[in-house]
Amino acid sequence: MTIDKISPVRSCTNDSCHIEDGESCAMGEDAPCDCEFYTHENDDITDIPESNEYGVLWSGNTLGVQDLRLLQARDRSLTVGVLGSHNTGKTTFLLIAYLNHIRRGIELTYTFAGSKTLGAWENLSSWPRLDTSKSTFPPHTSRQAERMPGLLHLALRDNTGELVDLLLTDAPGEWFTTWALNAEDSNAEGAQWTAINSDLLIITADCKKLSGSDRGKARGDLINLFQRLSPFAKGKPTFLVWTKTDELENNPIPMKIKETIVDKLLKNIPHAKQHEVSIQEPDSVTNVLHALLKEHDISKNSLAITTPIIDNTSFMSYRGNNAQQ
Repeated sequence: MTIDKISPVRSCTNDSCHIEDGESCAMGEDAPCDCEFYTHENDDITDIPESNEYGVLWSGNTLGVQDLRLLQARDRSLTVGVLGSHNTGKTTFLLIAYLNHIRRGIELTYTFAGSKTLGAWENLSSWPRLDTSKSTFPPHTSRQAERMPGLLHLALRDNTGELVDLLLTDAPGEWFTTWALNAEDSNAEGAQWTAINSDLLIITADCKKLSGSDRGKARGDLINLFQRLSPFAKGKPTFLVWTKTDELENNPIPMKIKETIVDKLLKNIPHAKQHEVSIQEPDSVTNVLHALLKEHDISKNSLAITTPIIDNTSFMSYRGNNAQQ
């Protein structure tokens, strides 16, 4: 994974602070306006993840670029880009994955081993956890001016004890709709960052939208995203995830629309695989992440040495003990 260097217009006089990149206040303040170095020119910037110049992740909120360097020094890390239009279930997908990992514990293939963003996870999970009469889905991810998405962290451990840090993007769907139409749009920078820097890709397809009155627009947005993502998805495990499948029982997606979507997916991203998820079956969400990790491991396996025979003579035919017979 590569990180692009960003040169924002500064509103902080502290050279060691990178709050304009969506990171935390370098002095450890909860709100930018509480910092003596902040110039108060952009008071509308809120919900900034906190860390400080000594490399301590104080708050557990979403990570920024500076935080990634601390995390990546520990072990291997993979960025999972979750892409899709507005209200296609991206944040809910991430939340179910988190809650199911901490609920199921050692029963899962990849077990929960911690998180540097517990504060952010718990803020999201407070919405469905309230009670049966008030619980609801997490709110829409705000479309702000940041140039990179919020990153939620999950540390998972496989059955061999190996640790993997997953960095999951939580970005507003408007980014991806704009990016699919015009990659040069200034509001598409976060989507472009996600496509470039992600090691694994998840595209969300909203079954409720695709079976409803706006199914034509939903199909068009999805196909546009396939086309824009195509060059960035090469060599990266990519899953199309059909969300809200519990809605299909009473109102299925028209066969022609689904066939068109699948055809365009395989034309633009031939290696993409499909999965269905439902909030009624939390394991369906967890299984997607686990399958994506396995797909990544398979794609990174070294190839066997297959040096060809150059000549018919015994001397020139020798290929070494490391060659596959």
